[in-house]
Amino acid sequence: MRSNFSDYFIINADRDFIQLSVDDEEIILLATRNKELLLEDSKIDIDFSKNHTEYVLVHRSWGNELEFVLYALSFFKLQPKLAESIQNKLNLMPEIYCSVCIRNTDYKTDYKDLFDQIKSEIGDRWLLICTDDYGVIEYAKNIFTKLIFNEDIIKNPVPVLSLMNRMQKHLDKDKVNVNAITDLILGASSMQLYPSFITSYESYESSENNVQFPENTLSGFVKLGIHLNQNKNLIDNLLIP
Repeated sequence: MRSNFSDYFIINADRDFIQLSVDDEEIILLATRNKELLLEDSKIDIDFSKNHTEYVLVHRSWGNELEFVLYALSFFKLQPKLAESIQNKLNLMPEIYCSVCIRNTDYKTDYKDLFDQIKSEIGDRWLLICTDDYGVIEYAKNIFTKLIFNEDIIKNPVPVLSLMNRMQKHLDKDKVNVNAITDLILGASSMQLYPSFITSYESYESSENNVQFPENTLSGFVKLGIHLNQNKNLIDNLLIP
């Protein structure tokens, strides 16, 4: 069963206009309170000359305009049940902890080098690891003394955030989405979220599609996590009952 954006987020009632932009790879949120601003943008293909019965209009678009994503988050909050679940997990977290989000299935991260760089700074503090690869956690156990991670990755060690994951029919897509949102909020709520850089993309279909990335390339998920970490008021807005 396909999951919908509205399964996890609801619109803050005090906002008067929403435009939601989605593509097949990632969700890009664009929002404005001034509809005329959108009319000046030739990329917007929604016909505003007629009335729409839908409260949320969907526009397909490419790109990774993070500033729009951050602004748009102020228009939304999490569904109450999901917000309560995440808040309960936050209440169980140590008062001080650090975090790292590591994608290492189709997109690869040199996590071993990253762990070497941050281990002295982490010291005896708690480290939350958000990852789609249980091998990352196994390796981290040999380096860090205080680890926190999602138990689901042990029971179902498959790509949590990758396109490959969406192609596997046996996976619980709702749990995948809930885990991803939970990891994002928990990681961003930490004292510090360390950036992890993706190094390559390895296609599950053909090696001809493999890609090497320049140094210091961040995934969209990590970018969003870092910016939420630096703007924790947005996290509070998402969790408002």
